[in-house]
Amino acid sequence: MGIILLPVGALVIGLYLWMGARSVRWIFANSHSIWAGIGVATFLVLLPIGDTIVNRWYHKNVLCARDDVGLHVIERVILPNGYYDNKGRFKEPNGWFSGNAILEGRYQRRSGYMDGGTYPFTAHEKRYAGVFDLREQKFISHEVDYWTKGGGWWLAIFRPLFPQQDYLTYVRGLVDGVNCSAARYAIDARYSSINAAFEQKRGEGE
Repeated sequence: MGIILLPVGALVIGLYLWMGARSVRWIFANSHSIWAGIGVATFLVLLPIGDTIVNRWYHKNVLCARDDVGLHVIERVILPNGYYDNKGRFKEPNGWFSGNAILEGRYQRRSGYMDGGTYPFTAHEKRYAGVFDLREQKFISHEVDYWTKGGGWWLAIFRPLFPQQDYLTYVRGLVDGVNCSAARYAIDARYSSINAAFEQKRGEGE
């Protein structure tokens, strides 16, 4: 894909810079105002990246500041010994990650994602996962993160050159996919997984 993307991208950027330079010179030559030239230059710089700047600001200061970001352990459950290794750490059984395994006929891993916001400024993807208690019909742990899916409106010019999946991966992938890193754990910073619901609290068994 790089064989196509790199030369085409270089051509597009080169043409844009050339046209931008000519536009600034024309404005300055006809207005004799350095401020007019600076204004046009600023506009031309922000035109291709302004939506990305807004999207990243919204992601960092609004989405990543939400209370649901990170790991939340609501309830801890100690399972039978067979679910742990010799160091007392939870061992994921076959089918657990996909949600096919149900522990003790009760606990199931659930995950998914939801698209939100408006392209290109606030578009994002909310990804979540959790341990669901089928008997009580509630999550006993859950983890949420937000991923960027906005900005880079001009990348659409490459859309006709690639199949849909390649476009999303290699072209949109240049600007999409920034997450909150789920750095804020509400209960216990030692854990970074929803499986913390099956671990002992800090200090227990240590």
